[in-house]
Amino acid sequence: SDQSSPFQRLYEAYDLPKKTARRISITATAEECDNIAERFDLQRVRQLEVEASITPVGDGVWHVEGHVAADVIQSCVVTLVPLKAKIDEPFDRTFSRFAEEDTAIDVDIDYDRDDPPEPLRDGVDIGAVAMEALSLGLDPYPRAPGVAFEAVIAAPPGAEPLTPEAIKPFAGLASLKEAMKEKE
Repeated sequence: SDQSSPFQRLYEAYDLPKKTARRISITATAEECDNIAERFDLQRVRQLEVEASITPVGDGVWHVEGHVAADVIQSCVVTLVPLKAKIDEPFDRTFSRFAEEDTAIDVDIDYDRDDPPEPLRDGVDIGAVAMEALSLGLDPYPRAPGVAFEAVIAAPPGAEPLTPEAIKPFAGLASLKEAMKEKE
């Protein structure tokens, strides 16, 4: 597991369920919420909860599924005003102690539908899985309602500002074609 992760919940390989699924409910502490906010450049993480299950699906293979739910405050990318957001992002992963080896895995995995199993290493870090899901659920460019980003057109003194039409890949060819027509 990543020791620098702001949210860790490692379930050691020797302690993973052998026969039946294990249900897991986790709530982040206030300190963890602060660390998560810092890691993801959020104004605040008000709460974060993870519901998951670890299910054995074969010898040395576990299926982990669940979701991360969080109340966060992001900054508008245009005005920087605080924006509340609710995240509810699912995750679905398979871990195998054989994933790094070239040994065949004796478990029914449909590679067209499922991702290949990940290496088990020391165990399953539900916190790391939840952080990946949270990162996917966050709006990368949050905007306050009614706010639009307006581009600024600038040029050095005496120069004509570039227009979107002028920077298109074939704009130069079009002007060259026009110049050649005028010479004819």
